[in-house]
Amino acid sequence: KVGTINSTEPINIRNMAVGSTNTIIYEMYKENKVVPPRDIAGIMMSGIISDTLLFHSPTTTEMDKLAVLELSKICNVDPKEFSEKMFTEASSIKGKTIEEIIYGDFKSFNINKNKIGVGQITVIDVQEALKNKNNYIKTLDKLSIDKEFDILLFCITDVINSNTYVLFNNKAKLMLEAVFDNEKLEQGFCLKGVVSRKKQIIPLLMDELN
Repeated sequence: KVGTINSTEPINIRNMAVGSTNTIIYEMYKENKVVPPRDIAGIMMSGIISDTLLFHSPTTTEMDKLAVLELSKICNVDPKEFSEKMFTEASSIKGKTIEEIIYGDFKSFNINKNKIGVGQITVIDVQEALKNKNNYIKTLDKLSIDKEFDILLFCITDVINSNTYVLFNNKAKLMLEAVFDNEKLEQGFCLKGVVSRKKQIIPLLMDELN
């Protein structure tokens, strides 16, 4: 039994507090004395860079950094130069609807009978992303009603400066003012030094709503 998950037979689980599952996979390669092929090494390195925002995320560990260093040597790629190109491509929203962008990287959960949803996008140019602010807000309000979310957030994370700008459904304004201890919360407010939903945003919601 693992939490509320039950099985009829014992199951093997590897649970490690690292920034990316790819770090765990690479550790398994090393344990079995197998060097991953160049393309697989590149994929794993990309995953770690993405998950840790090139080590800017507080979820980053020394194991993640070592894994990227070693994998970059295998695929002969400079991690910093590669990450700049990767984040530029990843932040492209051409051809996507507002709803598709919000749901592109989305987590939902329940806290004390409150249904919460948090979407996130990482960008190079924050101001360009915020040009659609009003459309995002309208869509958040509509989705919060249609999908019955009490709090629905869309986080625009500036990967260069490690800040996150938050848009929200208007119904949640009073609740969010309590969560973030700000009596005049405005759409697109900036959380300085915040890049991780899991470690820096969701815990605040949980503390207030519990």
